[in-house]
Amino acid sequence: MMNITKKYPISEWICLYSGDAFEAGYDTQKTNNNGVNESSTDNKIAYDYKNKEWKSVPDGNYKKNGKKNQLELIKVESENSNGYIAIDNMKKLKDGSIGEGFYFCLIHNNNALCGSGESVKSNGECISSQDALKLLSSVSFDDN
Repeated sequence: MMNITKKYPISEWICLYSGDAFEAGYDTQKTNNNGVNESSTDNKIAYDYKNKEWKSVPDGNYKKNGKKNQLELIKVESENSNGYIAIDNMKKLKDGSIGEGFYFCLIHNNNALCGSGESVKSNGECISSQDALKLLSSVSFDDN
């Protein structure tokens, strides 16, 4: 008998107040061994209040380490929410290798559903951010 375990690309889910999600956006900043903030990507995701949209903006704390790395921003719309998924193609994964990681946030009224994940192998198939994007596009919030 074969044991088949299905894996999913989204490994972390978090619920926030939408205002917190708008203020935080997303960046790859970490504090290095010298106590200095560094980003592994040359951009970050921020909410533009004037135009009411998510944008990719330069990150002044970017520390180039080999190839140039940039977050890819994809806007997400579902039945009754909208938001983004930010894809980092040079993320250090849990197994130590370099691969695709992503962070997302969906906004509905005063609520935000955010989370993260990375590409995974499941039963010989690669499940990626594109699979997560399909899932996020199908999310529907309940107003009750």
